[in-house]
Amino acid sequence: MILYLVKSISCALFFLIVYHYLIEKDKMLKFKRFFLLGILVFSLVIPFVGVPQIQESFPPVEEVVSTYIVAIPDNSVESANIQQQPAKISFSWIYILGGVYLLGVFTLLLRFIANLSNLIKMTKDHPIISKHGNVKIIVEDGLKASFSFLNYIFISKNDYLDKNVRNEILIHELIHVKQKHSADVLFVELLIVFFWFNPALYLYRRAIKLNHEFLADEGVINSTGDIPAYQMLLIDRATYPRVCSLASSLTYLITKKRLIMMVKTTSKRTFLFKLIVLIPAFLIAGSIFSAKMIAGTNVDIPMDIIIDQSVSTEDNVIIVPGSGVSQEKMEEYSRIVTKYVGEVTDEKISWKSFDISKEDELILYPTYIQMTNEQRNKQLIGFESPFTVLKLRCPNNDELRGCLKKDNIWVDGILVDNNTANSYNRKNIVFFLTSNNTNKSYLWTKKGYEAYMNQYEKQVPLDELLKLPTKKWFRIGYFNKSHSMK
Repeated sequence: MILYLVKSISCALFFLIVYHYLIEKDKMLKFKRFFLLGILVFSLVIPFVGVPQIQESFPPVEEVVSTYIVAIPDNSVESANIQQQPAKISFSWIYILGGVYLLGVFTLLLRFIANLSNLIKMTKDHPIISKHGNVKIIVEDGLKASFSFLNYIFISKNDYLDKNVRNEILIHELIHVKQKHSADVLFVELLIVFFWFNPALYLYRRAIKLNHEFLADEGVINSTGDIPAYQMLLIDRATYPRVCSLASSLTYLITKKRLIMMVKTTSKRTFLFKLIVLIPAFLIAGSIFSAKMIAGTNVDIPMDIIIDQSVSTEDNVIIVPGSGVSQEKMEEYSRIVTKYVGEVTDEKISWKSFDISKEDELILYPTYIQMTNEQRNKQLIGFESPFTVLKLRCPNNDELRGCLKKDNIWVDGILVDNNTANSYNRKNIVFFLTSNNTNKSYLWTKKGYEAYMNQYEKQVPLDELLKLPTKKWFRIGYFNKSHSMK
């Protein structure tokens, strides 16, 4: 949702800049009206529109799997210090932000309803003195400036009795009504109610209302043909107070721009040129602010990922560490482990072989990573990896020396030379893996481990998972009967 809002707001601001520098000062009024309204809709929709993106293939899998045997003390699994760390309770700001958002919506919705109710009440409480088709003219006591809303034009009762209502003003408001400018304003006001935090909406509202005045002025000039007289009338009325925000009225702040726009002309060639220039703007916006879709088959992340002996990097299998596997996958895991188990008694477990085949390991390892901690605790064979370690620890001196003897050493995912590797103190390292078969070792500092987990903790491609050497452990201590193999 946050990404959607950022894209939507950015798209609206992007086109507001385009509007300001490209077409705002040109007299292409009808086009500008629908351009501004269309961009508001476009900015709300474009983040949902998918644009295909080509996905780069993953690098080749580096088969680095080693064997590591661990003896577990003679006690039950539950007391073997294989316990899930208690989750840290963190306070989320989402409830506060949600409350602030709803408060803003509630406040603006009340204001919107109050303004709308006030205008509707005015149409019922005051007499209709004239009709022009379906347009009704209403007089009201104490009104300082004429304005229009939907099919109603409101004028001052004093001006009406004194016959001080200028024909140009009535024509101006009549244009607002006939072109249904109130519908535009209501649309924008409703958007502001629900997206009140979007600064672009307030700028669009101002631009739309200003363009409404340009359109009404154009209608007056086409009707009377006397530009100077109408300009003097606007200057005279510029100091009149502003009325309800849902209505169209004359204001002082926009008078200067209106006077300038009255005498402007825009040629068809200029209009066509600016339309052509807008095409790349839409293409750029579509590329930047749309949703990105991976070209080809979409990759779903199921809770139970099926892995078989023919798995390869082209399958692009995604593993979700700790998400849990189905009972069917647990049974498959047990069947494979059974091939290597010799005898299971109440006191010990003997093994036929510690040499797990590569085919079996390609099934066991990803499945173990995807298991929950509770599911892992029930297994006779397990794997140590960044995703399964329960407590980070520094290597002891012997372990560090063993890691540094390798020809290829990675620190925080970067291959380093021996001099660089030797510069690290053991207390700088919080997690390590070694590979006897490939003469490699992998070390992580606290910062590097956190970066790695931030990138892959929620989902990790299978080929990325297999890049790291794994430490297999075999349970050989006391085993609880409830965990016995069948």
